Amino acid sequence: MAEDFTVIWRNPGHWDIGTLKGRAFAIRGGPGKYYIRDERPDKNRSEMREFKTVEACMAYICDELMFEHIVAKGQKPITIESWNVV
Repeated sequence: MAEDFTVIWRNPGHWDIGTLKGRAFAIRGGPGKYYIRDERPDKNRSEMREFKTVEACMAYICDELMFEHIVAKGQKPITIESWNVV
């Protein structure tokens, strides 16, 4: 679901991404090895993802926070069987 978020740069290798509910993601690391910690309350906080750049981290985070599930007026939604989804 799409939601408002802010990006705060604290110092090199230390970025925080916040929503109205608090800090959602933390980016930590340095060139070639950055980590994202997902701190959303409804997610598994122990999982960390590794990326080579801050830009790649932000692309992932934007994809997570800006996802919109919409159907255009007049279109029929396409559904698939649940066993297809991992």
